[in-house]
Amino acid sequence: MPLAERDEHDQMVEELRGLQGGVIDTSTLIYGEHLHLLPLLAQQLRLVLIPQVVAEFGSHHHEMDLVPSTAQGTTDETLLHTAIELHLPLLSEDGRLLRRAQALHHPHYNTLMLLLALLAQGQIAPAEYDRLHSDLLRVARYAPAVVAQGQALHQALISSMDGQKV
Repeated sequence: MPLAERDEHDQMVEELRGLQGGVIDTSTLIYGEHLHLLPLLAQQLRLVLIPQVVAEFGSHHHEMDLVPSTAQGTTDETLLHTAIELHLPLLSEDGRLLRRAQALHHPHYNTLMLLLALLAQGQIAPAEYDRLHSDLLRVARYAPAVVAQGQALHQALISSMDGQKV
């Protein structure tokens, strides 16, 4: 692996270790619920909801913060605006929305990255990560490049854990 790519992966692993929360989209809530991960995610991370997402998802998990949205527009526009306004990452599975966040240089993560964050933070063991990862890939529609990026980050994370217990 080229040095620049290795440095990028190492930087991303450090970001995942430091991830403390984000503004969460309906799609990520759905995947989190499917994987039975919402309680752990809500315990480990500050998950922020906007009213439009609660309406789409159909419920409000009380361990998540509900904030009023000040933006007008679609749910996606409001999510991104709220994430920027609160200086929190965007948590979504919507590729178009994630690309908009990237174009604005705003941090953004999908469920695959959240699984890696839980592993990096010692909240799940490697075997549990493998199981959840397999379950996620059975339902998620990630592009091959997204899956490959996740595998590269997983390898970088495991390498960085050299000798550490999770």
